[in-house]
Amino acid sequence: MLPVSLLALPLALLACKDKGGDTGPSLVQDLPGTWSAVAAGGGFTCAIDTDSKLQCWGDNATGVVGATPTDDGWLELTAGDGFACARKSDGVPACWGADDQGQSTPVPTPILDLSAGADHACSLQADGYVNCWGAYDLGATIPPNDRFDSVSAGTGFTCGVSITGEPLCWGRDDLDPKTVPNHPTDVVGSGYARVEAGNGIACGASAGGGATCWGDTAAWPELFTGDDPYSQLSLGGGEACSLTTDGEAWCAMLEQAGGSLSGSYAMVAAGVGHGCALSTGGALSCWALDEASQAAVAGP
Repeated sequence: MLPVSLLALPLALLACKDKGGDTGPSLVQDLPGTWSAVAAGGGFTCAIDTDSKLQCWGDNATGVVGATPTDDGWLELTAGDGFACARKSDGVPACWGADDQGQSTPVPTPILDLSAGADHACSLQADGYVNCWGAYDLGATIPPNDRFDSVSAGTGFTCGVSITGEPLCWGRDDLDPKTVPNHPTDVVGSGYARVEAGNGIACGASAGGGATCWGDTAAWPELFTGDDPYSQLSLGGGEACSLTTDGEAWCAMLEQAGGSLSGSYAMVAAGVGHGCALSTGGALSCWALDEASQAAVAGP
């Protein structure tokens, strides 16, 4: 998920991948409690605690924080730009927050996977077919008639990996070819275990290790280099994170700000000017990259 433009950030901050750095207490904040899932959106963060209850905090301009469901039984969640979605054990998704383009009005069908983009969201049904709702954006909510193993919604487009292993992206193709020669819907490479959609950029995690990105790659030079076997990629607004299969978490802008993540992690979440990482023990750590994103990491 990637709700806002990465180009608003100085390109110099994105130019290298330094595994060093010192995590100062003012940069990475450890939140109290234990958690099972986390999602970072446009100026807000949501998480599921170990009682399977949802909690959201940060910018409430769209009502996404105030409208957070108060019941329990939640298993999975995802966050977009001003809205969030989650599902329980019955698989039927629920969304709340901004709904001006139908992004908080999901298709009421049991699902296995759920992903929110900027203004639309998509789900994966048990039979492998994809449902999407929200902003149309040149076809972002109209999936091909294929069955998929995974799905990821970005800004104006969506990507997935079909059950035959073919990576597919659909939606926006309106970017200026002079500045973005490869549209994010023009997939580069194959053999991906999962494809993550962002804002003008998409990245595929290879089943054998390493990752490849295409689209507006000028905004993120040297992103996800090396041959690490990734279990998760997360593309946010001004942050991008990866998680290896052995639990090592890395987030581009956190590193560039002089911080880093150490330990074993189960999930990473890149948001708009902020990010969070969930440890394998259930501890949640979040960081803000600017003053505007401070509320998103302050905690409930």
